[in-house]
Amino acid sequence: AGWAFAYGDDAGSFIGTSGFVGLGLGVDFAYHAWFFQFCFAATAATIVSGAVAERATFEAYLSYSFFLSIWVYPVIVHWVWGGGWLTLGPNSFRGVGALDFAGDGPVHMIGGVAGAIGSKLIGPRIGRFDSDRKPVQMPGH
Repeated sequence: AGWAFAYGDDAGSFIGTSGFVGLGLGVDFAYHAWFFQFCFAATAATIVSGAVAERATFEAYLSYSFFLSIWVYPVIVHWVWGGGWLTLGPNSFRGVGALDFAGDGPVHMIGGVAGAIGSKLIGPRIGRFDSDRKPVQMPGH
C-alpha cells in the first residue's frame, strides 16, 4: 500500500491511488525502485527509534513504524517525489515546489519530526541515573 500511496496515479496532488498489492511490480516500476523506497521508509522509522530509545516498548516501536511506513512516509513522499503539491512542475502549489537535491529530505524530515513528537509524548528519562550517577534499569512504557 505504501508504494501505491507514494507513486500511484495522483489524486488531487495529495496521494497516489494505483499500484496496490504490487500491481505493476516489474512492469510499471522496477523491483530495485520499490526496494530503495522500502529502505528509505525503514530509515525514517529507525530515526524515531533513536529519539525514543530506552523509553518506548517494543510494541510501541512496531506500531509507530507500521503507521509511518504505511501512511505518513508514502503520503509525504508523494507530495515531494510522486507528483504531489510539493513536486516541481505543473502540480506544485502556486507554482512553487521542493527540490530535493540529495534525495533524502522527506526521509529525515519525517523521522526527525516523528522523533520530536514521540520524545515530547514520552517525556524525559527521569530516574535514569541514581544520585551516584549509576544507571538505573528502566523498562519501556
